[in-house]
Amino acid sequence: ANLTKDKRTCNTISPPATYSHTGDCAFLFKGGIGEKSKISQKVKLGARSLVAGSPLTLSAWVSSSSNTVLAQVVAYHTDATRIAFSVLMGPSAGYTRFASAPFYLLKTTSKFKVSFRHVGGSGKLYLDDVELIVSAAPSRAIVLPLPEPPSGTDWRSP
Repeated sequence: ANLTKDKRTCNTISPPATYSHTGDCAFLFKGGIGEKSKISQKVKLGARSLVAGSPLTLSAWVSSSSNTVLAQVVAYHTDATRIAFSVLMGPSAGYTRFASAPFYLLKTTSKFKVSFRHVGGSGKLYLDDVELIVSAAPSRAIVLPLPEPPSGTDWRSP
């Protein structure tokens, strides 16, 4: 049950108030002792899928002077297995961007579930501009061999 009335909160003109980081609205966790506040969204890739080795980063803008939110991404593989990663976000003075370290998929993945759970006691926490980013796979660094010394010289002598 949503005992503390967590909700989407939108900016107002009269009286003027801004709750979002960008755009018109943000999600507000009000928090309360014993409540398990949570919001989640499923992301289905349709006919597409992400291959093993694809790096993911989860980021969000959080504003809360004393509370935190636990973000979790569950990756559902095409072979019916799944794996998850989590990142703790907050507290912050004003909106601050929090991001996970890159998480590399172990298998081909067709859908995700992104969720945020308020883990503080009582108090407000605003959540905005959530992104699940698929970055380019890192390229392999090429190490060049050392150059050969000029012919006819001994590189060890002064």
